[in-house]
Amino acid sequence: MDINSFLLTECSEYLYHYDCQYRDVSEFIEMDALDDRQKMAVALIRNIMAAHGKEQLLDEITGLIEIERGIRELEPWAREHGTHSLLTFLIGIYLNERYIKPKLGNKVDKLQWKLAGLFHDVGYPIEYASNIIFTYFERVDMIARKTGVNRCAMRLPMDFRRLTRLTNGWNSLNIIQTYLYKWDLKIMAKNELDKMCRSDRINHGIVSSLTILYLIDQMYQKNNKRRAYEDKYVNYSSINWSQEYFDTDICSACAAIYIHSLPSSSYNGSKIDITKAPLAFLLKVSDVLQEWERPSKLNISGYPANNFDISIVGDEIHFFANVETKRKLQIVDELIVIDGELVVVS
Repeated sequence: MDINSFLLTECSEYLYHYDCQYRDVSEFIEMDALDDRQKMAVALIRNIMAAHGKEQLLDEITGLIEIERGIRELEPWAREHGTHSLLTFLIGIYLNERYIKPKLGNKVDKLQWKLAGLFHDVGYPIEYASNIIFTYFERVDMIARKTGVNRCAMRLPMDFRRLTRLTNGWNSLNIIQTYLYKWDLKIMAKNELDKMCRSDRINHGIVSSLTILYLIDQMYQKNNKRRAYEDKYVNYSSINWSQEYFDTDICSACAAIYIHSLPSSSYNGSKIDITKAPLAFLLKVSDVLQEWERPSKLNISGYPANNFDISIVGDEIHFFANVETKRKLQIVDELIVIDGELVVVS
């Protein structure tokens, strides 16, 4: 049994709770054609989010996925994130129900995991495009230096600070930082954004987080103008737009997304503690472990699903990866920010 089939079987009794249909996920897993799979991933994500009335956000995400399709025409090995996000979401359901709940006596809220698991990579096309632009400018500058006349030193102004300006004078960096303090992480959100803007090297986690928080803040403003901490239903729908859910579910998910792709040096020696930040833990582990069926420049077709296995042994998550040692060590290195020896990679 490959890891996709294993996860489907293990999660079958929980899928409905996360607004998934077993038949749909099974059909998605069995698909071979990348384009068909990508289209179905978008459709499934739309259905999953519709239960919380956040399908408006999917219009933005669908556009970003279409950009990824264009990228793949230029670079077929570029990582595709519609499929990845759905498989990451599936790993997270398994770990949430079979590991976090027994360990902590409670599990990550399903809306929090929906946002973090499904939308953590929506900023990837911006990161990829910026790398192309940076490489182009770098090459032009190198050629200019060889002439001994003038350097080019071209820079592209990419200021994402506008995305931090929420309604009511709120700032998303302050909101995210509150959660980082709560989680005892020594990451400074503003410093990471400033560093990214200065370097012209885009971090898709930061962009994804700021984009989602910016868009959903406007959705809450539209449906709860006073941002009242009370039940708020619009047009007789079942969606509750109470500010309480924005503060707890939306903001915590965006904080987890903000840090999920930061280098370990940004943590300044701190680590993600599962007891203090179960959502951040769940996203980091699920995202890093989802390594199969993801093409790369050196592995155009990606690793097959039957090269991987996952299980829970006592207090540990055991992940088997039949890949070259170098890649296995990279997976281990990405998990260095997880507190304790909770994930064993072999």
